[in-house]
Amino acid sequence: MRVLSIHGYGAKAMNTASTALLKNGYQPISPQLNYDEQPPSEILRLLMDTYEQEQCNAVIGSSMGGFFASQVTALKGCKAVLINPCITPFLIMPRENKYRLFIREYLNLMSNLARVNGDNVHVILGALDDVIDTHDFTKFYIGEKNCIIVPEGGHAGSTLPLDSIIAQYGKDFFGE
Repeated sequence: MRVLSIHGYGAKAMNTASTALLKNGYQPISPQLNYDEQPPSEILRLLMDTYEQEQCNAVIGSSMGGFFASQVTALKGCKAVLINPCITPFLIMPRENKYRLFIREYLNLMSNLARVNGDNVHVILGALDDVIDTHDFTKFYIGEKNCIIVPEGGHAGSTLPLDSIIAQYGKDFFGE
């Protein structure tokens, strides 16, 4: 199964989530993105085109990639896994002095999230995440029944047991 894998801010295309997918028999399709220079609308267009052209069946995204994964699932109706997602980048990123030029675009994209089918989305959250502080909103929005909380997990994918989580829940996540 081909899964569009979307990395977080400053991360490499072949990140922890992509590696975990490979180890569990999935084929990650992982474009390299530049969140500082590419407007959100351009990133979303690239991801939607990649999803179609590569004939992906699902999407996974970490942090800022989680925001874009939620956009793809909203527009495609596909299965999605969000890892410590930055669902509200217009709140988080100004604190980090990032994306000031693109805040309006992120706000405009928020309307897509009303289309997300919570039954198609699973979320993996590190309880010790020190970057994203809006996980309570994410749990409410997606529904706690579809959230896996890793008590000792931080923000980075390397602090989460993604290999074993995907091995255990992959069929639920991706609908094989």
